[in-house]
Amino acid sequence: MLRNKSNLEDVIFDVFCCQPKLLPSVTAEGAQFRGHFVLQGPSAPICEIPLVIEYDVRFPEIEPVVQLVEPTFPFKIDRHIYTNGTCCVCIWEHWLSTSKDITMSGFLKGPVSDFFLSQLYFNEHGSWPFGEWEHGEEGLLQAYSAILNVEPSRSAVLESLNRIVRRDRSRGRVLPSVAEMMRQRVQASVNSQFESIRNQLNALENEEAVKYLVRDALENDLTMVPSLAISTAIKATGKMKVPDTLEDVLFGELRRRLR
Repeated sequence: MLRNKSNLEDVIFDVFCCQPKLLPSVTAEGAQFRGHFVLQGPSAPICEIPLVIEYDVRFPEIEPVVQLVEPTFPFKIDRHIYTNGTCCVCIWEHWLSTSKDITMSGFLKGPVSDFFLSQLYFNEHGSWPFGEWEHGEEGLLQAYSAILNVEPSRSAVLESLNRIVRRDRSRGRVLPSVAEMMRQRVQASVNSQFESIRNQLNALENEEAVKYLVRDALENDLTMVPSLAISTAIKATGKMKVPDTLEDVLFGELRRRLR
């Protein structure tokens, strides 16, 4: 398992040495750092960014939350900033698997600095200097496949992660504990999509609409159920509402594969 070997006082001192304008206060979960993040250039500071960082004592198992307190940059998802100012600084498990300095100062000097430097660059040039991952699950699969050295598909990524977790043995830079974190995030995305599809299926009123939605699910790699089985399950009940047998076909198979 990942372990944070620093106590809270050490973390606060670590952050102070790196970013002295971020003032700490102890919270129930760990610490909050509020103030100005000084973005350093090669020879001098570039700018100061007002923000808040929430640190959890379970770090690095829990990612710190970085939130802007002013619209220094647009609060837009295409800028990787949510409407409440929370920043999507990095894909956490990718950083855990590639960084040699998994500390708060390493996080501030690495992902956080790169994120704001990228925002400034985007203001001027309209592109990201270090590239970017897609939003949502697609971005997760891109990042995970890059460090696992597999194709960026859900099935390939999950197969590789399951192998690491079952064998309890690292693959390259990916520790079993990090692989389990990655696996849980992909599965959470799958479960969310399943619930959305389940709700849509139960709201449909005819067989053709159900089969259309199922075909869409198949194309998005949610399952590998043949359309004949879907049609047979619907006709066997003579009902418009999605039967339990159909739900078993749609959702049971993928859950079995994700174990």
